[in-house]
Amino acid sequence: DMIKEVNPTVLIMSKDPECINFLREHLDEKEFDMLEATSDSEVIQKNNEEYPDILLLDFESINMPADILVSVLHKINPHLEVIFITGASSLEDAKAIEQGVFYYTSKPVGPEIIEVIKACRNRKKR
Repeated sequence: DMIKEVNPTVLIMSKDPECINFLREHLDEKEFDMLEATSDSEVIQKNNEEYPDILLLDFESINMPADILVSVLHKINPHLEVIFITGASSLEDAKAIEQGVFYYTSKPVGPEIIEVIKACRNRKKR
């Protein structure tokens, strides 16, 4: 039997329907498994149960400070790659970047986010 390569799991944490719908439409389910969360507690729960590979974190949808949330997630799932989606152009949260946040992308999300997710996946494979 051919061993099927396991698809990376992408966890999307956003309360923004436009953002979620774009990703549902454009993220190829042949390449990625997709999970969704709409609250801090749900993102922590899914991280701890499913061990996703990549997290898309919508800055405006979280209540906890981003750097604290990322460190909580990394304690359980140290290999999690985090991509921030932010509507704000100021990247005031440099602390989170130091903690291994892979990339910032701004809203509205467009095709470049898919490229970022693929780059993230390819980086993990090395």
